[in-house]
Amino acid sequence: MTTKKGGRPATHDDKPTRGTVQKFTDAQGHVYWRARLPLRHGKRMWLPPHFDRKERAEEYGAEKNAEAEKRNFNPKAEVVAKIAGETCNAWYERFKTYRRKEVGSVDDDAWRWAKWIAPYIGTKAIVSITPDNIEDIRDALTAAVLAYEASSNVQEDGRLAPKTAQNVWAALTTPFKYASTRKGPRELRVRETQGNPCLGIPPPRDGTSKRRHWVRPDQFVKLIAREDVPQLWREAYAVCLYLHLRPGEIHELRVKDLDLAAGEVQISRAFDERTKTITTPKSNEGIRPVTVPATLLPLLKRIALGRDGDERVCPIVAATPEKSRAGIFREHLSVADVDAPAFFVETPTHLMIDFRSLRDSGITWRFLAEHRAEVVQREAGHEHISTTLGYAKEVQDKRGRYGEPFPMLPAALVESSNESSNGEGGASQVARIK
Repeated sequence: MTTKKGGRPATHDDKPTRGTVQKFTDAQGHVYWRARLPLRHGKRMWLPPHFDRKERAEEYGAEKNAEAEKRNFNPKAEVVAKIAGETCNAWYERFKTYRRKEVGSVDDDAWRWAKWIAPYIGTKAIVSITPDNIEDIRDALTAAVLAYEASSNVQEDGRLAPKTAQNVWAALTTPFKYASTRKGPRELRVRETQGNPCLGIPPPRDGTSKRRHWVRPDQFVKLIAREDVPQLWREAYAVCLYLHLRPGEIHELRVKDLDLAAGEVQISRAFDERTKTITTPKSNEGIRPVTVPATLLPLLKRIALGRDGDERVCPIVAATPEKSRAGIFREHLSVADVDAPAFFVETPTHLMIDFRSLRDSGITWRFLAEHRAEVVQREAGHEHISTTLGYAKEVQDKRGRYGEPFPMLPAALVESSNESSNGEGGASQVARIK
């Protein structure tokens, strides 16, 4: 059968031929298939979904024909009503399924959609969304940022840090790009005629993002040597910093992930505190092997000794609620007499130090150790090199000022003992935390 460009079938009389499906060619030369439904007076209608395979279009057409006969409805009226009336939330569920094939942070964006976007447009038909609707969401995000700044940057319900507001904005604009353009599959393009309502609308207020503190090697030596800091916590601090893991990644680090012969750790899972589920790391770049510093290997070997593959490397992290870890970490720094007053106060430029700061410290140490930026980017799981280079700026021309990065760990921490995490002492500490 011949075809003509522009999404129309081509025959000698330029009329649809008989049959269940029809072959089309779009303006770019891509071939696709559409199913047809019989209407009254011998007419037929084209069903909107496009399929790359003829067989799938035939299956879909047969399914819809059967539904029409069984339910005795007007096919054209129902299909048009279904497409025109699909809500933003219903469309987003379809988008979310497709998006999982592209990135690993779908659940984070889905939470942002449900919390900040769905209350404004979730129940509206996606084809009816206007720039005014998008501006309503943008204004609400700006108001939440202003409330956050007015409260001296205290995070509570109804307040958003500037960086978080930008993440919500991306969780709004990205789906509408898929709905309005040819960025994604045909079945998601429900707004090609209406266009993208987000175009030309400025994002919400973007305040100055606060920086995180990082622990210097000489400060960490003081912390890791203090025997009055529980051993399980010192183990967790060392593993998290030396491997520069995100909190959710160390939560799910298992003995089977340790390839000690090769000197590598495989990072392929993370725990999402918000959904209480195990997911892939933050981005596709987050699934990665990480080189184990030689000074950490003895500790990992001791931890792995006699444990099952599915056991956690740092069980104390999983046994402690996320909201409690920052306070515990700051308390242990105080116990270790780490003299850094800036760690313990929030300022207009810096956050208080927290458990997440261990990852920032580990990445910064790699630049103190003069590791190559592209290697650090890959093993840190950064999507963009600009993120990685932000850590390099912290220590430009400062090598040797803060002690040697990745120092040897205390013998008491790496040698087997009755109080190790392989023995009853470690297990009882976890039990007490729970």
